[in-house]
Amino acid sequence: MFISFCTVPLILQHVKLLQPSSGEVIMVLFAEEDVPDIPSLIEALNSHDITFFGGIFPGLIYGNQSVKKGCILKKFSTLIPPFFVVGIAGTTFKMPAPAAIASIEKGTAIVLLDGLAPIIYHFL
Repeated sequence: MFISFCTVPLILQHVKLLQPSSGEVIMVLFAEEDVPDIPSLIEALNSHDITFFGGIFPGLIYGNQSVKKGCILKKFSTLIPPFFVVGIAGTTFKMPAPAAIASIEKGTAIVLLDGLAPIIYHFL
């Protein structure tokens, strides 16, 4: 789902339309020219028990369009909840992966990272 003008109330309204349930997660991708107050968005999503992840990008591709403003919302089923890895710029960071990853035989991972972070090849 593409939203051309992103505010916290509008994003929350559209996320509710996606009707995420237990075992589902919402991906929120922003074009950098149209980013709402992220702490307020995080607080609003958390207050509605919505599991989410996302990022801010120079532009987005939606369908056959390249856009510099707006956001994309997408609902996914998930085997484990999203998690955040810190310290990837260091050479000795440890992956704090949930134990449940070891039991997954097939699946797809979505990895969002800062492409300008130093030494990301250690993470990859």
